[in-house]
Amino acid sequence: MSLRGEDGQVFPMNLMKKLVPLLGGRHQLGLPGIRHYLAWRYPQVNPDLRFRGWMTDILVDFKKPEDLRAYNQTGLTTFRVPLPQDPDLVIEEVKIPSSQNPGLSALIYRSKQTRPQATGLLWLHGGGYALGHPRLELPFIRQFVLETNTVVLAPDYRLSAQEPYPAALEDAYASLVWLKEEADQLGVNPDQLFVGGPSAGGGLTIATVLYARDQNQVQVAFHMPIYPMIDDRLSTESMKGNREMIWNEIKNRAGWQLYLGDLYGSEEVPIYAAPYRALDLSDMPPAYTHVGDLDPFLDETLDYMKRLQAAGVAAKYRVYPGAYHGYEAFDCPLTRQTMADWLAAYKEAVAQYFAPQKES
Repeated sequence: MSLRGEDGQVFPMNLMKKLVPLLGGRHQLGLPGIRHYLAWRYPQVNPDLRFRGWMTDILVDFKKPEDLRAYNQTGLTTFRVPLPQDPDLVIEEVKIPSSQNPGLSALIYRSKQTRPQATGLLWLHGGGYALGHPRLELPFIRQFVLETNTVVLAPDYRLSAQEPYPAALEDAYASLVWLKEEADQLGVNPDQLFVGGPSAGGGLTIATVLYARDQNQVQVAFHMPIYPMIDDRLSTESMKGNREMIWNEIKNRAGWQLYLGDLYGSEEVPIYAAPYRALDLSDMPPAYTHVGDLDPFLDETLDYMKRLQAAGVAAKYRVYPGAYHGYEAFDCPLTRQTMADWLAAYKEAVAQYFAPQKES
């Protein structure tokens, strides 16, 4: 089995090579046998998540930056899917003015039942900085728009497979500035701007909020760095030797190498590239996150939140047992509970947190 990338290059996949011996042939296991094997091999993983996590690992299996770049070129997770359709939402594409990226675009997600003074949420997708697209984010975004009065802006920031740091940060910050400047046109309360995203999007969330704090141009009221990718040194105990499903130490190293380019492995990495390096977290906005206890980002996530608390910032977090990185992509009771807890925390933030913009 192979896929052809945008450049016409054939990209081989390991799917059939790994599945055929298990599903067919003289030594076939069949699906029941595979499930028994997975229960033996991954007893720590929630049973509802084992098979789908294993299948995803087969599909997205890379170890080096060049492998990750090749996945980007196939379009597996960056393809130009049609504009999402939802009977309850208005979804449109807009251009974001940017001197660094004239082609910067974003999706706006809003309810068909519009109300004034909505919360403005800048949503930054995940994908190890190399993969992903805002058109794939509807499952995350939908609940915030429909359950609260929220307008979401989701930029198509530049990916590391094409341009390394600081391209993604430049695009995220330009989008945040545009959200503030166009608040009236969007029906957004400029004094209630939130930033959030999962994984690399969580890392980019923290980086963008740190940068906004230091630039003092946009006031952010709340941020949601969901299991964020923030430690380029891979220094935590939950990261070292992690071989769990979906994302692990090996994939994470490749992601950072591609994102940082020549900066990787040096002590010259800015805090806006790897926010785990930031020592001063004073004046950061309140935060919420969650993470699975098998996630390689477990320790850096919890340490970041605890350091926020030590700096006097309101920061709440939840840890879910038996959950690997990105597990909410798969519907099951644990995922539904996670999403319900997340939505409850978001509703609390909408009711509580505001940050008045400074007069220009």
